Amino acid sequence: MAGYSFFGMGFANNLLRTSWCVDSRRSPMSLNMTSAALRRPMPVRDLHALRTSRAMAELELRRQQAIMRLARQLPSTLDVHAMFSLFAGIAGDAFPFDGLRFMRAAGDPPFAWGEEAPHHAEYSLRLNDEGLGEMVLMRDRPFAEYELHVFEDLLAYLLYPLRNGLLYQDTLLMASIDGLTGVGNRKSFDESIQRELARVERYGGELSLLILDMDGFKSVNDTHGHVVGDALLRHFAAVIKATARTSDMVFRFGGDEFAVLMPETGHDGAARLVQRLREAMANAPMVHGDLHVEPRSSMGLAHWRADTDVTALVEQADAALYADKRERRASMSAA
Repeated sequence: MAGYSFFGMGFANNLLRTSWCVDSRRSPMSLNMTSAALRRPMPVRDLHALRTSRAMAELELRRQQAIMRLARQLPSTLDVHAMFSLFAGIAGDAFPFDGLRFMRAAGDPPFAWGEEAPHHAEYSLRLNDEGLGEMVLMRDRPFAEYELHVFEDLLAYLLYPLRNGLLYQDTLLMASIDGLTGVGNRKSFDESIQRELARVERYGGELSLLILDMDGFKSVNDTHGHVVGDALLRHFAAVIKATARTSDMVFRFGGDEFAVLMPETGHDGAARLVQRLREAMANAPMVHGDLHVEPRSSMGLAHWRADTDVTALVEQADAALYADKRERRASMSAA
């Protein structure tokens, strides 16, 4: 396998420069170069020019210093954002650029450092055939080829720490997700509501909590079995998640109870979500073979006040939930 090495460390085909754009507002000049091509020997006259140039000698010194700092500091954290901040700061000391952007997969929120700029080089990061993500290097003026060589040398030292950080991030995510429904679990709810309450107590703002309890779930479970019951729970969670806003946090509170935490949302905004949820559930029955089940739910809202702690907020939502459940049962009996 073609590769390259320096300072006693070997890296094989981990970097692929997918494009090198002179201006992102124009058609990119795609190089489609492999890592082997990126490591091609420089012509002798170019090497001589580099070695005799004081500026290039200073750049080489900064490159070596940056490599030593990266090798020492990057393994010290598993926090991906902290890792990229470290990398960007150290790489920026080696040669000037305006911004970095990293995205693990399409649709994921990107990590961004610095500012957007028209000239950029794009990289696909891989380690042992495992895709780590896409990185974009940006600057307000064109990059010289030797500058990109320096950046690629530095970027290689990010790969192993980045892979470890992403694995750690995945582990934390799995520990906070309900395995059946894919929404946050009770542990995640407890941590999130504590964090949001601390935020509004310190900075002000609004916070609402909605607790939902699925009506008739026990009857469905007893009549049709746990497979259908599990399918209904997944469907119920999916309807909530699809209806909630991107800023809302959805959790499985326990059993057939779910919770939606709504930062920066007062009574009116929370009431609108309740209405949207009722409409969505009425129009989205769960289909399981020949069985059609309309998910129905009692809901209880609570809103943060200056004297409200976690227990009081949950108790307020619970009280509203049981009041709604009694009202719904009474209306069904009257009908």
